[in-house]
Amino acid sequence: GHAVDYDTIFVLGPYMPTQGEDGPDSNIEHRLQFAGNALDTSGNGNNGTVTNATLATDRNGRANQAYSFNGSTARITFAAINDIDGNHAFTANVVFRVVGLNATDNAFVYGTYAGNFKGFAVYVDTGGNIRGTVGQGGTSNDDFLIKAGATLGQTYDVMIKYDGVTIKGYLDGVEVHSTTTGTVDNGTAQIAVAGRSAWDTNYGFFNGVIDRVDVWSAGLSASERNRVFEPQRRVFILNASKLG
Repeated sequence: GHAVDYDTIFVLGPYMPTQGEDGPDSNIEHRLQFAGNALDTSGNGNNGTVTNATLATDRNGRANQAYSFNGSTARITFAAINDIDGNHAFTANVVFRVVGLNATDNAFVYGTYAGNFKGFAVYVDTGGNIRGTVGQGGTSNDDFLIKAGATLGQTYDVMIKYDGVTIKGYLDGVEVHSTTTGTVDNGTAQIAVAGRSAWDTNYGFFNGVIDRVDVWSAGLSASERNRVFEPQRRVFILNASKLG
C-alpha cells in the first residue's frame, strides 16, 4: 500500500470543565450565557422568564449574546437555588456594563434578596458606584465597594463569594474586599437578574447590559474562576511512521 510518513501530530482543542467533573465547575448551579435566550446552561434547568429585557450585542461585538435592561421594568426571574439557601458557601460572577443611573439606590444586577438582610447581590448605587452586599445571618449586611465611579459603557467583571469564613469581592479578577464573618443568610427568595425578587417589582432595576451570570455552590478562588472562564487546551500527541 501507499506509505505515509508522519511526524508528531498535535491535535489541540478547547477544554471546558462540565457539571459533575472534578474541578471548580463541578459546583456550578446557574449559568446564563444569554446565547439568544435566557436558558440555564449549567445543566440544572433553571431557565429564566424574561420581562421587558431585549437581546443585545455583547462585549465582543456578537449580536444577541447579551440582554439589555431599561432600568425601570426589565428583569429576568428564576426559581430559587436550593443549594445556596441559608448559611452556605457560594460564588456569584456577573459580566456587565452600566448604561445609565437610576434615581433610586440599589439597582441590583443579581440577587436572592428576601428581606431582613437575607441574600446577596451586585448592584450600582445612585452615584454610579458598583457595590456588593451579602446578608449576614438575617441581622445585618456586609455591604462593600467594588468600583468607585463606574464608567458608562465599560464592561466590568465582578465576582463576590463566601467560602464559609470570609466574604470577598473581586473586580476583573483582582480582590478588592475581604471580611471575616460568622454566618451568612442567602435566603430562599426567587432569583432576579437586573432586579430584586418578584415580590418587589418597583425597586432595584438595572440600567445596562448583562453578558453572563454564573453561580456556584462553593467559594471559588480567583484562579479557579479563571480556569472556568479561560479554559486550558488538551493536547493529544500521536506518533506514526510509514503507515500504509
